[in-house]
Amino acid sequence: MLCHVRFHSVWLVILGLIVISGCGKTDKIQYAPVRGLVIVDGKPLANATVIYIPQRNGESTQVGQPSFGRTDEQGRYQLMTASQTSGAVVGRHRVSISTEVSDPSTGEVSVPETLPERFHKKTILEIEVPKGGLSEANFELSSANK
Repeated sequence: MLCHVRFHSVWLVILGLIVISGCGKTDKIQYAPVRGLVIVDGKPLANATVIYIPQRNGESTQVGQPSFGRTDEQGRYQLMTASQTSGAVVGRHRVSISTEVSDPSTGEVSVPETLPERFHKKTILEIEVPKGGLSEANFELSSANK
C-alpha cells in the first residue's frame, strides 16, 4: 500500500511539472525597439499619444503589455511599456493615435481630440513588429473624414 501511495505521489509531481512547464513549450514574450513618425495632412503631429495594442498570434495565449509613446514637436515617437520595458511585443498590433488629453482621476478633457475616430477609438491602424524592431514605424494620416 505504501508503495502504491508513493507511485501516485511521484506521478502527481511529474504531471504538475509538465503542466507548469507547458509541455516543453516556451511562450516567453519578446519585445523589440520601436520608433517612428506621425504625419497628419503632410505635417508632423506633436503631442499625440501612440499606443500599440498587441494582438494574439496563432495559438499563443500570451499577448503582452501594450506599449505607448508621445510624439515630440517633429512628430517622432519611441515606445515603452508601463513597466518601463523599451519597445513593443514582437507580433501584430492594433495602433491608436490620439491628441486628446484628460485628467485620469476626473476624466475631464483638457485638450480635445483633433483626429477622426478611425485612428483611436475605432482604429483601423495595424502594424507588425518584427524581432529586429522598427526604426521607421511611420504613419501618414489624413484628418479628412472618409
